[in-house]
Amino acid sequence: MSAQSAIGTPESSTVTVSGNSASSVARRRMRRATLGMIVGLVIQFVAGMLLNLFTKMPDSHPGSNPSDYFSGSLQSMIWAIMRIPVDFATRFRREFATRFRRVLAHL
Repeated sequence: MSAQSAIGTPESSTVTVSGNSASSVARRRMRRATLGMIVGLVIQFVAGMLLNLFTKMPDSHPGSNPSDYFSGSLQSMIWAIMRIPVDFATRFRREFATRFRRVLAHL
């Protein structure tokens, strides 16, 4: 049997790598990738729910009253992403100042 005639036969599609066939290794990798995607989606869902429950969006921000839904959504998303560093810095500064005051109060 030549190498060309072995292509496409069931015997040629299962290559063993240290006792495991290539298909079982591929299935294991696919399961891990699927599990990772499911975990990521659950984290995204929980983060979105917490954001919706515990934050107040300003009534007036870029994209809040658009004439076109998609352009307004894009403007809102860009506005929210650009605010992340500002909000993080403000919260970090406020938290640092609070903790620093507590430390000074105990001295």
